[in-house]
Amino acid sequence: MSKPALEERISDAHYAAKSEFERTSKVFTRRLVPANGSLRILDVGCGTGLNARHLAAMGHTVVGTDVSSVAIEKFKQSGFDGFVCDMEKGAGLPQPDASFDLVFASEVIEHIGDTATFLAELHRLVRPGGLLVLSTPNSAFWPYRLLGAAGRTPSEYQHPGHVRFFSRR
Repeated sequence: MSKPALEERISDAHYAAKSEFERTSKVFTRRLVPANGSLRILDVGCGTGLNARHLAAMGHTVVGTDVSSVAIEKFKQSGFDGFVCDMEKGAGLPQPDASFDLVFASEVIEHIGDTATFLAELHRLVRPGGLLVLSTPNSAFWPYRLLGAAGRTPSEYQHPGHVRFFSRR
């Protein structure tokens, strides 16, 4: 099974059973978004809308994209505009260049094999002078190092859809 098909299958199964759960990393990443609501934000990997609900409560307009059609259906049921799109494929999001003031991609890049294509698409979508808020798990975090000392690899204890592993550096 190809990586995009596997990621879509994992995401669809997850979102069919439940929604995202709040984590401190998500809270921290949302705090990087300017609080003065009026931005048009693209939420990449939006899931069912956990982050979008918080960003919209700040007064921002949020549009989402995810590989999971199940997630996007729930996202739309929450009143948001959303698109099913695998931004790694190069087809891109059906939005004009410079459509967003801010692109929010919390814990998505580690699921992307072709990060150059992904980042180029994010660059295309954010307006000149706009912001990119991007986060990813630190695979060199000390508990992960302990697991490494025990002979485990990041692919064994992180999300099964992770294909890239990043450290703070």
